[in-house]
Amino acid sequence: MTLNVESAVRSWPTSARFRVQAGSGCKVMTGDRVSVPGPGGHRHTVEVQGVVNETARAVPVSFQVVPEANQTFEFSPAAVKHEGQVPAPPPAELALRAKVLAVGPARWVGMRGKARFNARIEVLVEGQFKATTVFGVLATAPVRRVKLTPSTIQTGRQVVEAVIDADLPPAPGRATLHLRIQPPSQRPGIRIAVKGDLELTVPGPRPLTAGLAFGDRVPPLHTLSVADPWAAQVPVVTVPRASGGKTADGVPVKIQVSGDLDLDSESDLVVGRPAKLVLRPRKPSSPWQWRDTVYVATVTTTAEQPAFAASTQQIAVHVPSALKRLALILAIVLGALLGVGLMARMVTRMRKYEPPQT
Repeated sequence: MTLNVESAVRSWPTSARFRVQAGSGCKVMTGDRVSVPGPGGHRHTVEVQGVVNETARAVPVSFQVVPEANQTFEFSPAAVKHEGQVPAPPPAELALRAKVLAVGPARWVGMRGKARFNARIEVLVEGQFKATTVFGVLATAPVRRVKLTPSTIQTGRQVVEAVIDADLPPAPGRATLHLRIQPPSQRPGIRIAVKGDLELTVPGPRPLTAGLAFGDRVPPLHTLSVADPWAAQVPVVTVPRASGGKTADGVPVKIQVSGDLDLDSESDLVVGRPAKLVLRPRKPSSPWQWRDTVYVATVTTTAEQPAFAASTQQIAVHVPSALKRLALILAIVLGALLGVGLMARMVTRMRKYEPPQT
């Protein structure tokens, strides 16, 4: 700026002192004090910072020059004001680039298909960023939640650990997720460009399965015997269990029975709750069959939850032959009768026995 000072006295005993005060929306960075040795024109450099409006092409600048107090001079006017505009500088270009370095295995965190996995993301910041600049990630379904560590970025290259929750299908299914780095809030005079979206192909976790437990395990084949060869129904006591452990207790499941046996009881069961099944042979065994009958049924257990897959196991029921059982009974009866006859004959002989006379 040029400050013109007029005075009736050509020679001043001391210099006149002035202060530059910023106007509304401005700030004096340097040159806020002015010392004038005498009358005339004086050039002085003042650095003023103004607010840049992103839509405006000029920056409003305002300040005033006022004399300092306790001087031997009288000033008129008491202040000199300046208001004007300067062309706005071009916005500073900042850029964010990101790429996926690694994706960890997914694991179930719920029974409704919600899974969690870790990912390592490299973020490259081009431009001057503060070390505490906070950023985020934009994601669409099926992503539910993204947690970043650290959640701040700075100029240069850094690796961010991401914990991602998403709805995934059970293996061997996989899902393709799309993420986008969300830059910090735009500031006037700064333009942030995000280059490159993140694409993650994530295999689903191993599916959970439910089955019928007998004792402490869910066997692929459970065998039981029936004592009555004429029994029309076979009761089976079991507890549905899931591979997810106790966290799956309470999940409703449905069973289907196929093969030699049919289900005569409720097919809707609950994981962790004891149940009594009633099985019925589809075709009764012939009473004239000498060999024992073995009924084999396939039980399919399904759960209407995305994290579960259907599982199958077999139940074998051993039924003794009715003819063999009847023959055994007859043999026992005949043996008993024969034994009774022999005993009666021995008693009769003992009664007729006469000892020899001497």
